This record gives sequence, structure tokens and C-alpha cells, in this order.
Amino acid sequence: MNLREVRDKLSGIADMVSAKGNVFTARLGFFYTHGYDADKMAARIVAAIPGAKVIDKGEVWKPFRGGAGIAQQSHWWVRFEVPATSMMVSSELLKIAKSLMAEDEDAFKGYAVLLEYVAKKGTPILTAQDIHRDIPTTHNFDKKYHSSLKHLGFGFFSGNTEHGEFTFDGGGAMNHDGGISWTTLRADDNVLRDLGYDMHKVERALRELMEKAAPKEE
Repeated sequence: MNLREVRDKLSGIADMVSAKGNVFTARLGFFYTHGYDADKMAARIVAAIPGAKVIDKGEVWKPFRGGAGIAQQSHWWVRFEVPATSMMVSSELLKIAKSLMAEDEDAFKGYAVLLEYVAKKGTPILTAQDIHRDIPTTHNFDKKYHSSLKHLGFGFFSGNTEHGEFTFDGGGAMNHDGGISWTTLRADDNVLRDLGYDMHKVERALRELMEKAAPKEE
């Protein structure tokens, strides 16, 4: 399995994946853990790539730096090996997969809530954790304008572009649905263009995630 194939398998599980031979390192950034950890990330990787053997895993805490890469931010990492040939799925792996199916059903409901805002209400959203490369997070959407960002208290943030103000919520002020922490992004169309926010990409990404997480028939 090559790097591109592994990245495709881990879409929505890891923000970045690097490789050295048959050994891969997956990383997932976070601001708040919300009960997630490196063990759960490793379990999802093993479920997504049958035969993957976890070598090591861990958690890195670093001060928030707007615009910094995943490796320079707080993140979980999992180092694993993918044999050249596929392996039989173990009973332990099947148990993990079944437990993750329940998590997927919960996530499906969360994606549906976000899609309601984006597709039907026309409201931009941001998530706390990276769930898809085309869905901006509260950590990476404002790279060009991060220096303008101000925390006004109670989880309320405000910033400015050349064309006006944008606001969003963080921390405990965020909404929580299906294990996803999220907020609306309040800004007019000109400001959204400054921020590079693409509603169509976000909608397509949410539909893709919903399709992957849709309850499977036994």
C-alpha cells in the first residue's frame, strides 16, 4: 500500500500522513481533546487499514500558533506498519470495527446538523477538530488575518479583513453534535472571500463524510 492509498484510507482520521518505507506516521491536530486520544486514533487506523500494525503512538501538547503546521501544533500521532500483503482480519479487529460503527452513526448525525446550516441555511461553519481537508477549522481558516484576531471573552472571537469583521465561537461556547465541536462563522460575502471560505467545497465535504458514516445494513 503506497502513501496515497494510505492517505485516502485515513481521510477524516488523520490530518497528515508521512511514510518511510512501509512505516507510516499519521498525525491529527487538536485544540480541545473532547475525550479523544492517541489510543482511539490508533484503533480507527487499524479498523480503516486491516493488517496495519501499530508500532508507537503518543500525544504532543504545544502552545497555539495560528498558521503553524500540524506537527508544530498540539496533535496525536500514530506510527504504524502496513505489510506489503494484506492480512486476515482478527476477531479483535472486528470488535473494534463494530464499536467504531456506532461512533460513525453518531458522527453521521453531527454531519447532518452541519449540512443543514451550510446547504439549507447558507451559514458558514468551522469545526474545532479537522474532519475533512475542505472544511476549515477554528485553527486554520484565518491564516492571513490571524494577527487581527481578538478574544473578547466567554469564548467569543473577532477578527478583521480588508472588507470587514468576522466572528466565531471557541472552547466551551461551541456547539457539540455527534462528537463534533463546531461554530458558525459570522461574516458577509466579501469577508468570506477574503478568508478564502468556499461554501460549495464545505457542502461537498460534508456530503462525502455523511456517505462514509451512513449506517450500514447488517
